[in-house]
Amino acid sequence: MEGRRFETFSLGLILVGSFVGMRFFGINFLLILIIAGVLNLLVKSCWGNRVVSLELIPEALVGWPAVAISIVSFLLIVWLKREVALVAVVAMAGGVVYAGVRALT
Repeated sequence: MEGRRFETFSLGLILVGSFVGMRFFGINFLLILIIAGVLNLLVKSCWGNRVVSLELIPEALVGWPAVAISIVSFLLIVWLKREVALVAVVAMAGGVVYAGVRALT
């Protein structure tokens, strides 16, 4: 039960930190999602409880490959000014390829 309280508290901190980062420091929403996803992954890795989640943290960020795809997508959209729809399609294709390779091994 103590691990669950810690995870709930950690996710609450992630939520508050996300709000403060966007509202007061102007951090890009996509970057907030990536950071929140990585922090959520770390909390889950340490405490392994998948019951607690926040709507702010997408369920898609459950493993390091998904985090890597998200970071690359963010960089393509923000720094290289690529179309969001195109990046989304390529990111989905990358996820499908990864899942297919993983299923075959």
